[in-house]
Amino acid sequence: MQIILLILLLFIFNFIIRLLFVIGASAISTDEDVAFWLINSRYKHRFNYTVTNSIPFGYFAYPSITHWLISLFPKRHWKIVGYTLNIIYDCFSIIIFFIFLFYLGEKILFVKKEIIIWYSFYAALVYGLTPILFPVNARLLSYSARTFGLFMGFLFFMSLGIAFINEFWWLYSLTIITGILIIGSSQFAMQNMVLVSFFLSLFYSSAIPFTITAVSFGIAILINPFDIRKILKHKLNHYKWYFANRSGTGAENRNNLVDYVLLPVYLFTDLKKFIRLITNKLTIIIALYAIPILFVVFYIIIIDRTLFDIIWVNEWLRYFLALILGGIFAFSLTSLPPFLFLGEAERYLEMSAAFASALFVYFMLYYNWSECIILFVLLYDFCLINLAYIYLNKEGLLSLWKYEEKDCIIEFLNNLNEETRILAIPFKSVDKIDTYINNHKVKFYRLFMSAPNRDFKYMEEDLIKYDWPRPDFSWFQQRYGINAVLINRSIVEAEEATNIKYNFIDMPIICQSEKYVLYKL
Repeated sequence: MQIILLILLLFIFNFIIRLLFVIGASAISTDEDVAFWLINSRYKHRFNYTVTNSIPFGYFAYPSITHWLISLFPKRHWKIVGYTLNIIYDCFSIIIFFIFLFYLGEKILFVKKEIIIWYSFYAALVYGLTPILFPVNARLLSYSARTFGLFMGFLFFMSLGIAFINEFWWLYSLTIITGILIIGSSQFAMQNMVLVSFFLSLFYSSAIPFTITAVSFGIAILINPFDIRKILKHKLNHYKWYFANRSGTGAENRNNLVDYVLLPVYLFTDLKKFIRLITNKLTIIIALYAIPILFVVFYIIIIDRTLFDIIWVNEWLRYFLALILGGIFAFSLTSLPPFLFLGEAERYLEMSAAFASALFVYFMLYYNWSECIILFVLLYDFCLINLAYIYLNKEGLLSLWKYEEKDCIIEFLNNLNEETRILAIPFKSVDKIDTYINNHKVKFYRLFMSAPNRDFKYMEEDLIKYDWPRPDFSWFQQRYGINAVLINRSIVEAEEATNIKYNFIDMPIICQSEKYVLYKL
């Protein structure tokens, strides 16, 4: 009965904290438009990734199990359902971590179950409030698979650990099934699964962890659920393009050595840049303040050789250490310039933070620390979460219940009787508009389409900069039959003030709204 009450308490507490965080910041989600378009695509086509109104013709095979789940609900509720499920997945990760620690307690702590349950609860509580789980980017503030991917990652590595350490060979089947679901649902979780399992094989000098991951890929490709072959082919195209075209994507501005050196100067001369760097660009700084418990744990292990020996001989504590090091390995690798395209490096530490919390609680018992230290850690976490909340700004609860009022441009396009082939500037404007278009005569030029025989190569010729087309509209007119240009007024004006010039003076306006202008070519 006690464990059920603690599970309910963990769920309610973490759900409310995350809901309050989302309410205050939901209006500025960084990937809301594309997520809404993906949900709409799954609503219309399930796991058929061909985009019928795309120029050029092709498919956009993004892992979309979570988007499909959201699409099962009424469209008017997609936003609130997306945010709610995102929070629930996070709560599930925390609860399964708590249950996992309680299950292993006697093999780690060697104390009574009454003590084990509370120390497992402390670890789950500390982990649930770790600031890395409340970043200023689109983790909770989206409908993506980031929290779902973390939950599935826990299932994968927990079942892998139980099977590997106890030699429960039958349990590998659950690990493989989980791996297949990861591949079909979250590209980041897939990358984390590959990198961490590879490290575990090195750590244990055993091929088993990485082999389980490889088998997951092999079976997924063989039986092809969710059209995983197409997802992997599309992701391979993505890797190749980003690796060859890092400039302008934003990835090349992360972990700039000059920014690390000049960071103290920016604090006094350019506060906005200082804040942007420490919240989005400098991954080592982000890790230091967002997961301080990780560095505390390593410092203690380094200075206390006896404690390290205890961890090393205890198979489960050693597995926790291996998972932490695996996350650090992935973090370090993806912090390097050639691998920045694999995503924000600090995200690879989200699961490591859980097992660092478990070791921290173990240290409490080992050193007989006062339980008041938990209150200090939680207070620090609350302060960081509140700073992130202030950074993101408050918009209010009502923003959760609607996506955005439809623009009059949408109504105009839905009523067109002639084929209209549109180039949007910037390209991201397409996602918000296309979500509401039901007219098959309207087509949009799109990025990252796996085009037949060309993959992503067409973008190298069509883009002057990431997300921005070349100013020569006749190029698109002759090559794709583009006959209209849709611009987002504010973004284009801001970009033209820098280094890109588009000439709209001689182009007749077909339709315009407060936010958009549709020109005829």
